[in-house]
Order: sequence, then structure tokens, then C-alpha cells
Amino acid sequence: MAIDILDMAKGLLGSGAMGQLAGLLGEGEKETSQAFDVASSSILAGLMKKASSPKGAEDLMHNLRQFDPSVLENAGSIFTGQSDAEQQSNWASMGWDLISKLLGDNLTSILEMISKVTGIGQGSSKSLLSMLAPMILGVITKQVKSGNLDLAGLVDLLMGQSKQVAKAIPADYQRQFGIADLLSESVESARESGRQVTRAAQETASAGASWIKTLVPLLIIAGLAAVAWSLFSKPAEDLAATTTEAVEDAARSMSKPELPEISLDAISEPLTSSFSKLQETLAGITDEASARAAVPQIEGLEKSFANYAFDQLPEGQLSQLSALLAPLLENIRTSLESAYKIPGVQAILEPVVDSLMQKVTQYVRS
Repeated sequence: MAIDILDMAKGLLGSGAMGQLAGLLGEGEKETSQAFDVASSSILAGLMKKASSPKGAEDLMHNLRQFDPSVLENAGSIFTGQSDAEQQSNWASMGWDLISKLLGDNLTSILEMISKVTGIGQGSSKSLLSMLAPMILGVITKQVKSGNLDLAGLVDLLMGQSKQVAKAIPADYQRQFGIADLLSESVESARESGRQVTRAAQETASAGASWIKTLVPLLIIAGLAAVAWSLFSKPAEDLAATTTEAVEDAARSMSKPELPEISLDAISEPLTSSFSKLQETLAGITDEASARAAVPQIEGLEKSFANYAFDQLPEGQLSQLSALLAPLLENIRTSLESAYKIPGVQAILEPVVDSLMQKVTQYVRS
């Protein structure tokens, strides 16, 4: 039986939760229920689109394996307004960070779509997306971990949502967001496309490892040849050095295939957006209370930044990353200078800000 992620997410909330959520958002229950479906489907569409490329599918699996599905334990209280202010703030911060990375350039258009299609305000649309993201990711992560799904299983799970997603998102927006082709296919066709993506990803991974499989036997042969040569033509004390040199020469003679580069295009927009939002928050600090309210956002950005595998970027892209981060960092510093002049603020912000800055500045070149 096919797994319906949207139904599973609704099942976490229990009966009556939609009415309480409507009250929390300040919207009608009917409009909120429809917005729940549209917003959830938008997140699923973003995940499907990401999983439609080999690199995207691998990145998604990597992120899901690090995601803690225990967040689902708090979902009911978050959506019914029964959690405390700190829980709400932490959840929203985590959700907005996830949504910004996932939907990227389409985020503003998706917020507009949810409002236009369902009649709720854009502020409510933003809140709903932020609330839904951790829950949807939690449901998927739980399926991956409990079912011990591999890459093929994950892609199959996501592509199996095409029918539900297509029902919630109007055709015009499907085309605008670049998901029309994915959603126009039958579920089985979408899954077959997913299998092709998985095979391509696995072939890429195999290609990256094949040079090692080829190299190891050659290194052994080179080592044995060096030993034999040394036994007949060199003193015994030179044997170890000769063997080492032969192995190193063999290794240098093998050319590793180029690994695919990590594209910065997909992350530049959400990264810029996250830093810009933090800058706005810092600029709006007026007292100790507003400084404390900014701490979860800073911690969320630090955690998000740490999840990027920037240390794996090739040299050329590290330069591009530095050029992207330098002005963002400077803007944050400028806002901090003003904020730190307010009594008591520096003591609250400095510990978390310094930790974030340390992670960012290592990638910024002077």
C-alpha cells in the first residue's frame, strides 16, 4: 500500500487540531485546512524536485540521516498552541531555515500562491510553512529510518506523492515552480523516473570509488615488484625505502576521475536570505528582551551553516563562496556594532554570535 505522507502528517495532530490551528493563525478553519494541504504539498513538491537529480537525491538522503524525527513528539502541541513561547520560537526558526533552503528562489511565489489559492494572509502562509517543514521532514525521516530505506527507497517514497501533490497545487503554479513534468506523470512513471535518478547517483558513486578498486591491485603488484627488484639488486637496508617509493610512484601514475562539483547556485539564495533576515533582526534589537529573542535565530543559522559540506568544495568554488559570504558577514558586523551599544545586549548575543562567526569566517579570504 502506498504511503501518504500528507495523511500521516495530519494524523499526528489529532481531531480538532485544525480548528485550534486556525485560531492560532487567526484564519477561518476551512481556509486553514485547505492551506495545510497546499503548504504541505508545496514542501513535498520541493523535495520531489530536489530528488529528481542524482546530486539532489544524495544531498537529501544525507540531510535526512542527520535529522532527528523525535521532533514529531512536539508537533501536536506546536500546532494547537499548547507549547510554550520558547518551543514555538525554536520550532519556527528551525522550520523557516529548512523551508528557505528547500524552496529557495520559489519561496516568495509559493507564499503568494498559498494566500491566493486559500484566502489566508501571507503572514499566515509563512507561519504555516515554517510550522509544517519540521513535521513533513520528520515524517519522511521516520519512514527512511524505520524502513531502513536506501536512496532508491527514498526516491520511490517521494515520487509516490505525485498524485496528492498534483491535486493541491494548481497547474499554472506547477509550471511556474518547474514541477509540472514530475506531477503530470502517473505515480508509477514518476517512480520509474526516480529509479533512473537513483541508478545515476549510484553509478556516479561507483565511478568515484572505481579508481580505488583499480589502484589497490596495482599498488600490490608495484610493491611486490619493488621487493623482488630489491632482493636481487639492492642492500637489504634499502628495501623499505624502495618499496615505499614504488608504491608512491604507482599511486601518482593513476589519475582519479573528477568528482562532480557542488553547485553554489542552489544554496546562494537561501544563504543570502538567512543572513539578511538575521541582519534585520539584529538591526531591530532595542533591549535585552529582543536580544534574547534573536538567539534561537542565530543558533539556527549556525546549525544550518554547519550542515553545508563547504570543506568538500574545490578550490575554484571556495573562492566563489568567499565572495558570497564576505559582504554578508560585513553587514552582520555592522548591525552588531549598533546592537552592542545597547546596555546588556552584548553579553546575551556575543557567545552565540562568536560561534557563528567562527564557522563563517574560515571560508572568507582576505
